Amino acid sequence: MTVAQVLDVARSKREGKACWKPPKGRRARTIKLPRFLVDILRKHVEGKDGDALVFPSLNGTPIINRNFRRDVLRPASARARFTFEVNPHALRHTAASILIADRATPGAVRAYLGHKKTSTTMDIYVGLFKSEGRKVAKRLDSTRARAQENAAKKARKKAAKKARKRAAEAHHVDGVWMETPAA
Repeated sequence: MTVAQVLDVARSKREGKACWKPPKGRRARTIKLPRFLVDILRKHVEGKDGDALVFPSLNGTPIINRNFRRDVLRPASARARFTFEVNPHALRHTAASILIADRATPGAVRAYLGHKKTSTTMDIYVGLFKSEGRKVAKRLDSTRARAQENAAKKARKKAAKKARKRAAEAHHVDGVWMETPAA
């Protein structure tokens, strides 16, 4: 999905009509959406004009944050029986938290959220990445243990193969196979 314009709420109020401006950063931004959302959005905009609003207010005008909270988020939160206030920024933080928990790199989280610098992402979400640090350390411990076990298995196989080769060579003297003495 590409966001090329956002509603300029202050100017719209002054002029009494919807006024648009470039998004933060002054340029269009493409947001990668998961397949299930693409399918939902495709159905949602089916039959709409190319210039139609994707999410208009109840009366068809651009939706502003206050109305979105009242008309969409609060009813959805009540249906979900949330005991806390949900707002658009909390949804953004939730998305970032899910990405971090799913082991996305700071750079990937930065790109998804549209931050210009990874340092911005880290400043905001460093606590989540730190908690991931413990998990990463445990995964490194597990990886090292598996690597050591694999190396030990490889060494045992190599030693067994070498022992079999020596045993075979010991029984083959000057082109003649010797019988193994009985113990």
